[in-house]
Amino acid sequence: MKRNTALLSDAECLEMLNQALDVTAMHPSAAPRKLKLRYGMETTDLLLCIGNDGGGIRSRYGSFAERSFCYAPSTGRTYYITSPRYAEALGFVCAGVVTEKNDIIVAGEVSARKMARQKDINVEIYRYKVEAQGSWECLSSAEYRDSYALASLGETLYLLGGQMKLKNQLLITNCVERWSLQGGPWRSAAPLPLPLAYHSAVGMKDRLYVIGGRTPQSYRTDDEPDRLSNRLLEYDPNINKWTELGPMKYSKYRCSAVVLNGDIYVMGGIGCEGSDCGQSRHCLDAVEIYNPDENKWRDGPPLPFAQLSLRTNASNAGVVGGKIYVCGYYKGADRHDDITKDILELDPWGGRWTVVARHALMHDNYDVCLVASLNPRGLMSPPADLVKQ
Repeated sequence: MKRNTALLSDAECLEMLNQALDVTAMHPSAAPRKLKLRYGMETTDLLLCIGNDGGGIRSRYGSFAERSFCYAPSTGRTYYITSPRYAEALGFVCAGVVTEKNDIIVAGEVSARKMARQKDINVEIYRYKVEAQGSWECLSSAEYRDSYALASLGETLYLLGGQMKLKNQLLITNCVERWSLQGGPWRSAAPLPLPLAYHSAVGMKDRLYVIGGRTPQSYRTDDEPDRLSNRLLEYDPNINKWTELGPMKYSKYRCSAVVLNGDIYVMGGIGCEGSDCGQSRHCLDAVEIYNPDENKWRDGPPLPFAQLSLRTNASNAGVVGGKIYVCGYYKGADRHDDITKDILELDPWGGRWTVVARHALMHDNYDVCLVASLNPRGLMSPPADLVKQ
C-alpha cells in the first residue's frame, strides 16, 4: 500500500484505510501478530525420535549413543538431540508428550547407575531443558507401573492405566494419576472404565481420549483372558468423568494415534475385526479416523503395509504442517530386532501415503516420537560420513 502512488496522493483515503486495518488487527477473532525473530533465533517443527538405543549409527567423528534422531519435514534435514540418558537421567524411556507450551517431557525408569542408590523403582518424569545446552531435568516421580500411557492437558500430566506391581505380580490397572507442572504431589483422577495396558492416549480440545489396549486376565466373567479393546474413552477434567464413545472397527493394541484437523487418526497395530471374541489376530494396515463432533469412525487411507508402533507401545507418528508422518516402524508382527528406517507421509487431502525418506540416519530402535518446535542451531547436525551413507 505504501508503494501505491494513487493512495499516497490522497491523504484522506490513506488515513481511512489505515484506520480500517488497525481495527481489523484489534478484532478478537484476528490472528495474533507474529514477532519477527532475529536471524539465528528461528524455530521449526521437528519430529523427535527420542530413545536410549545407541546402535545403528556409526561415525568416525564420535559416538551418537547419547543422541536421538530428529527430522525436519519442511527441509528434509536431519539433526540430533541429547537423549534422556545424558548424565543421570533416564535409562529406559516408556512414553512422552509435548505440552501446549512446547515442553518436551518423557517418562520411564532411571538409569542403572542411579537405580543402584534407590530402594524402589518409580516412574520418573523428565523435561528437556533447551536453555541448558540440551540437558534433561527430573521433575517428579510416581508409583511404578509399565505399559501405561502419558498425556497432557494444559499444565497437567496424566499417567493412565498400565501394569502395576501387587505382591510381586504385574496386574493391569485402571488407575489414573495426574500431576501439575507447577509442582505438588501426584493426585488420583477418575479411574478408567476398565483396566487397560498397551493403549494409546491423545489430548484434544480440553479432553483426553484413550484408545484400544489390552484388558486384564479376569476383567469380566464372560470374557476369556487377554482381550483386546476396541473402545474409545473420553475424559472431561472439568467434571472428572470418563465417557465411552463409539467403538472402533478393530480391537487393537500397539497402534499409533495422532490428532489432525480436529480428528483422531489411529494407525496400524495388532488386532482383529469387531469385538475380540477369541478370533485370530494379525498385524493391521488399517487407518481409522474419529470425528468427535459426529461421534463416528470412518476408514482412512491404509498404510502401505501392516505395521506396529514402537517396542515401548508409544506412538511412532507425529503431525507437522498439516501432514502425518510415521518415523520408523516394525513391518508385520514377526519378531524384530531393528525398525525399518523409513519415514512415511500422509497428506489428508491427497489421501495417499508416500515415503519421504528412506534409510534415515536414525538408531536401530527408539522409544517415542514427539513433535516440538526447536531452533536447529541448538542441535547437532550429522557428520559428513553419515550423510554420505
